[in-house]
Amino acid sequence: MFIAGCHRSGTSLLACLMKNIVGQATAGGSLLPPAIDNPQGFYESEIFNALNEHLLKLAGYAWDEPPLFKIDWSASKYINHLFLARNDFASMALESQWVEKDPRLCITAPAMEHLLLRRVPIMAILRDPSEVAISLFRRNGIAYTKGLTIWFLYNFHLASILHSNDALVIYEQLINNKYK
Repeated sequence: MFIAGCHRSGTSLLACLMKNIVGQATAGGSLLPPAIDNPQGFYESEIFNALNEHLLKLAGYAWDEPPLFKIDWSASKYINHLFLARNDFASMALESQWVEKDPRLCITAPAMEHLLLRRVPIMAILRDPSEVAISLFRRNGIAYTKGLTIWFLYNFHLASILHSNDALVIYEQLINNKYK
């Protein structure tokens, strides 16, 4: 399962819960270490993080400069890289239950179908855009309006890839235990 959403702390909380449910300690090797802006940890594997960063860079974008339109991940420059990376992800592709969290999956999840040779279900978390923009300003110094734009673009891409069997979680309802 992929955990996707625009806000890191919301996706981290959801990833922690889902990894505990699945009984998974790590996904794809070692996890990114905790940091001052996320002392509980990111719950992101280093290998997926590096791949998502590389794919966005290859497409001419970055986590804080997302594309306006969907990327055609079947283009040869992406397919060739994904084909070469497939061996590094073979064990995950063969697993039936694991959780991988990365906000960039809002944009790169379709590329992962080429990597893993299947579509992985998505659990997405949606957080209030103003809270995301304020968090991006506090953490990264990103202007409020740019933070709102980042929120919009991530959620635009996420909405374009969700299927009816994927799960959408509202952050405030999760925090307030409204999913009992």
